[in-house]
Amino acid sequence: MENINKEGFQGLAFGMMDGIITALGVLMGLSPLEDKIILFIGILVTGMADSFANAAGVHVSEETETIHRRAEIWKSTLYCFFATILMFMLISLPVLILPFETAVCVSWIIGTLLLVMLSVVVADIRKMKRLNLIAEYVTMGLVISAVCYILSTLVKNILL
Repeated sequence: MENINKEGFQGLAFGMMDGIITALGVLMGLSPLEDKIILFIGILVTGMADSFANAAGVHVSEETETIHRRAEIWKSTLYCFFATILMFMLISLPVLILPFETAVCVSWIIGTLLLVMLSVVVADIRKMKRLNLIAEYVTMGLVISAVCYILSTLVKNILL
């Protein structure tokens, strides 16, 4: 773990965290509509837009620090893009192949497991207690999932 390239990992970790949290928010926010097609398209479109936005944001952020070589900047940019899109793909896959309610549960579990995996790696790099960071990252996932689900349910009840 000590030989990890921090520049590449920064983009990778940022893309993973944002991809997981955003995918969970979209998943839970659209799930009250109870429509697999809307859910999958919502995750897909958001994932693509978010991947490009994250990559652009990381790129500009790295450039403004003025300490990175061009190769480092592009490495972080590409890692961020592919990490974000991969998280969306992993979380959306069950929606394609499982019944709706099962897909939502399995997708949420996959997202939570990805948060645990990311927190373990980051905790090891930072020499922190794993359990503390796992609790922090999973709490973030729970909060965004709950907020998006509640907001969507409220809006659905008002409009429909």
